Amino acid sequence: MKKFCVVFSLLMSTMVFTACGAGIKYSSDSNSSNSSGSKQTKNAELVDLGSDPQAYMLYGTYRNEEMYKDDSDLDDHADDYDYMTLQLEDSEEYEVQVFPMELQADTDFLDYRIGGKTDKELKEEVGLTDQQISVLHEYWQYDHIQARYIDREKYSEDGEYSYSTNNSFQFAYEVVGNKVYMGLEAMITDEADDTKPVAYYVQDRKDWIEYSYGFDGLDLILSKDGKSTRLRAFDILNAEKKNEGLYEWGYAKNSTSGYDGIIHLILSTEEGYDSSIEWSDGRRGENVTTKIDGNRFTLTWDSTYRYGYDLGESEEGEGGELTGIFLISNRPNGGLDGGLSICIDGKWYPYVYDSTAYWDDELSDNLGKDADVSSMSEDELGELKENQTAVSSGLMGAFKEQGLDSTKIDESTGTVQMDNNVLFAWDKADLSEEGKAYLDQFLAAYVPVISSAIEDGKVSTIVVEGYTDSAGDEAYNLKLSEERAKTVADYIKAGYPELTNAIEVVGNGANNLILDGEGKEDAAASRRVEVRYVLKTE
Repeated sequence: MKKFCVVFSLLMSTMVFTACGAGIKYSSDSNSSNSSGSKQTKNAELVDLGSDPQAYMLYGTYRNEEMYKDDSDLDDHADDYDYMTLQLEDSEEYEVQVFPMELQADTDFLDYRIGGKTDKELKEEVGLTDQQISVLHEYWQYDHIQARYIDREKYSEDGEYSYSTNNSFQFAYEVVGNKVYMGLEAMITDEADDTKPVAYYVQDRKDWIEYSYGFDGLDLILSKDGKSTRLRAFDILNAEKKNEGLYEWGYAKNSTSGYDGIIHLILSTEEGYDSSIEWSDGRRGENVTTKIDGNRFTLTWDSTYRYGYDLGESEEGEGGELTGIFLISNRPNGGLDGGLSICIDGKWYPYVYDSTAYWDDELSDNLGKDADVSSMSEDELGELKENQTAVSSGLMGAFKEQGLDSTKIDESTGTVQMDNNVLFAWDKADLSEEGKAYLDQFLAAYVPVISSAIEDGKVSTIVVEGYTDSAGDEAYNLKLSEERAKTVADYIKAGYPELTNAIEVVGNGANNLILDGEGKEDAAASRRVEVRYVLKTE
């Protein structure tokens, strides 16, 4: 038995349809009066969202203010706008007003057990087939938005209607310039298991609903056929209802995706809740305050504080100010609990992740295969991050002292790249004399820091990984990369036998090629051996 899930309500009710395909039809009966209604918005001052607003602007929840006042009556809004019919071919028709009363835009509305997983994880952890994974890829080619409309149902021959907003409709959507296009969609899943997709359908592109959009402060303005409606950010409505200030927060996905190295922001005007700013190098703002004017914010701090784990002492820095535009956004895993995106100098930066997602991304290259970050507490994650910072900072300092300024180091993971052109002759796995001299210098810096980290319980393993360029046979490249990694590992063991049990060897062949500035393979840089440490998690 197959279940055709098309509609997903915020109240967790599900409408089941039987087929798909379809068109949007506009009603022209006498009850559609075209009156402006209380939702009409004229001459809204739309905010300049910078060069790339479509990247994040609709990742949020917006509601019509009138609809969510206490004791609001749907009959009062029955004739605000024309009606249209939402239908997937051969399924039940829903007659709804042209403008939605609520939008919840997000990247994925799927079951949490399959959302965001790799193909390998979908196979091994969820048990999906290649065909089922293909269905998910069809779904994932779009962003998705959930809309709730006033819909009506005729209950008498005299043309009397009942009105409700009980149904939520799910759409694929695209943003092009100041236009947003929405196409009704459906995912067929196995009735016995919602994680088993069978097929995915979306309306033909020509049938998608088209709106113009913009922002007036934090209010989303949707326009169509000369009329407009105003939807307010859910958090704004919630704060006003409680007569409290705003409290918006989020983490960047990783240390390089935030603005100027900022990984964590809290914009708070709510009494009793502090604002906050934190950088990837461990600095934190002191006495942070937020001022908000419309959708513009100013974040100020008196000074900064950082405990330098590599130095064993604290550092203090100057205060500062950050000013820009912000929009309230949903988190990638859905929900209504905030998250924000900020625009600085015309560029948008998403802060829509929680601390676990940030640390997972940041720590993933330093964790063992069986490490489960999701099960760790914030204190445990914080300690891991501190250990990572301490070890990486120690390595950077040691390399500098040894004059290894050209050695490439990933500052957030501690991965060190060594040039195969120095270590090995072309197509060989034996160390050159130049390579041995380089390794001696490298290990003189590397080993004391790593040995100390192992003794202190911060590091469990050293992984030596070999890579090649894409030229030649795949199997041959894989073998060559492993032989070169083993050669380096054996050299380390010979000079530092105390590390023998801590070393692992991996050959990756032409996987993870290094690209140049034009996105093309840099063959020389791709031929490399990397050494990285694995943080101890137990």
